[in-house]
Amino acid sequence: MIWELQPLLQEKLTFQYVFLGSVLGLVALCLKRRYISPITDIPGPFLASFSGLWQFLQLYSAHQEVEIVRLHKKHGLYPNTDP
Repeated sequence: MIWELQPLLQEKLTFQYVFLGSVLGLVALCLKRRYISPITDIPGPFLASFSGLWQFLQLYSAHQEVEIVRLHKKHGLYPNTDP
């Protein structure tokens, strides 16, 4: 009976390891983009420092040009809007 459950248990553990590895990889990528990138000294929005999600949200809100002007006033000539 135990030998019948072993393949199911092994499959479940494999999925958990793949999921955990994917999450850890994504966290490592975000940390690398935020703290080790050569453009970390350029100021800009927090979300834009490690993800392209900020740009998507600005396009979705249809006020990207207003936000870009606001960033230029706040951070100067070159605000960071890309990861």
